[in-house]
Amino acid sequence: ERGLRWFPDSSELRFLRGELRLRHGDPSGAAADLERCVAPHSGPVVLVTHDDVVGCQGRTLLAMAYLQLRRYPDAERALRQAAAAAPESFAKAHRLLGVLLACRGALAEAVPYLRTALERDSEDLSALRLTLGQALLRLGRADEARAALAPIAHEPQAQALLQLTP
Repeated sequence: ERGLRWFPDSSELRFLRGELRLRHGDPSGAAADLERCVAPHSGPVVLVTHDDVVGCQGRTLLAMAYLQLRRYPDAERALRQAAAAAPESFAKAHRLLGVLLACRGALAEAVPYLRTALERDSEDLSALRLTLGQALLRLGRADEARAALAPIAHEPQAQALLQLTP
């Protein structure tokens, strides 16, 4: 709080406080901080600004706050912006956008985001492969679904999905 009194326009401090608020169950407060974090900056830059903090990471955290607030269109917009700005090492925006699109039934649009996340991500690949495989199956793309699920074919959920392929 003291830092923001001294540096009220600091994107980094807003990002950090927004992240803490999100972790501690305050999505409204997090959204308020993160909206200011990613807004175009009009004042002088006080601290060193990192594009990934005020860009894709800030927008991804903002989307997570919006999801908790059930502001789904706002979450989708923030994730689209984050995915467009994401460096090669950042897969979270693609993963969340792919899952959000799949959940709302936009499967064909979700598949490229899920694939990009799968290429870039190193954590929770099983869940990502299951989501991608299910989306491909629902699109009637069984061969692609089998290929996506092959690395996790030993898992019960993947086996159940593979049994649905022709």
